[in-house]
Amino acid sequence: MPVLAIGAELSFGKYTEEGARTFACHVVGVVAKRTRHWIPEERPDWLSERLLAFFGAALKSHQVA
Repeated sequence: MPVLAIGAELSFGKYTEEGARTFACHVVGVVAKRTRHWIPEERPDWLSERLLAFFGAALKSHQVA
């Protein structure tokens, strides 16, 4: 199962991805720059773009012809 690990630069940052890799194989990690802890409140447009891209890619890779 694909996992999107989102870390805030001024909080856990890249360690969110590293932590997710301990329980998942297909991890995509992104770091929200200039963000502390509340990514949806601090960077809603950025987050929306990342979620749409991730779920769009996941759907494409799992479509059956």
